Amino acid sequence: MTTQQRPLDTCKVDSCDRTVSVKASRLCNTHYMRFLRNGTTELLPREPRPAEAPGPCRVDGCDKPVRVKSSQLCGMHYGRFLKHGSTELGERPEMERETCKIDGCGSYVFCKGVCEVHYGRFRRTGSYEPQPKTSDSMCSFCGTRFAVYSDGRCRPCKQKLRRGADHVKGICQQCGAEYETARKYADTSNRGRFCSPACKAAERIADGRAAEAVRRSNYKRKYGLTVEQVEEMRSKGCAICGAENGEDGHRWGNLHIDHDHVTGKVRGVLCASCNLGLGKFQDDPAILQAAIDYLAGALVPIP
Repeated sequence: MTTQQRPLDTCKVDSCDRTVSVKASRLCNTHYMRFLRNGTTELLPREPRPAEAPGPCRVDGCDKPVRVKSSQLCGMHYGRFLKHGSTELGERPEMERETCKIDGCGSYVFCKGVCEVHYGRFRRTGSYEPQPKTSDSMCSFCGTRFAVYSDGRCRPCKQKLRRGADHVKGICQQCGAEYETARKYADTSNRGRFCSPACKAAERIADGRAAEAVRRSNYKRKYGLTVEQVEEMRSKGCAICGAENGEDGHRWGNLHIDHDHVTGKVRGVLCASCNLGLGKFQDDPAILQAAIDYLAGALVPIP
């Protein structure tokens, strides 16, 4: 049985198809360099190098680890050396900022040699001097703000124009009088339904929204409770006598929220009689127990 010989221009190492680099040894460049380094063409396992912890920076007083081995510097001092040519922190020159060219203005320059205020004034009026408030410079629609756009409108009026705002005409939902709003409102807005702020406030009081808002605010501010939590406590009745919550809804019909006047912690709900009773006994369990013993006949009656 004859063995197939490898071509003369191919590395003599089995399983290597690279071209011969050194004809004298018939080896490719990879195996030839391996032979010169290790004395064999076989791949020897490499010994792991011990991991060396980086030492401290060579600058006195710096304990940061070395980041650049060639200079033995940390990242901060190496960047300072590249930028300034020295690891020492020198005095930084103060930046000189140009001020506005308008006399009496010490603001910094924003654009074209003037500050932001004078630059905006020049774009709006064509002059750096403040313009007096005249009928021509004010908005032709609201008359309370400066006109910014060429059609004589201020910024809010321009935005309302883009949303299709107009004066609202209708009948007041509170008093029934016909009215036309002085201000313009967009079609998608739900405002402008009343002829005056007084009618709007009266409508809030009539439908209970004002009272409900005050009630929620008081519960949250005084006791840290919501209206739902208070109603759940009242549905269980008085914590002492079991009296149910009043149906008429006035002040003395509802069960009162009882709390500790020292810590402020809510203890439960009580009817008016039980709440006043605890107040008369000064919320003292010893006095209440003495009253119980007195009623039970344990104490000797005074002659």
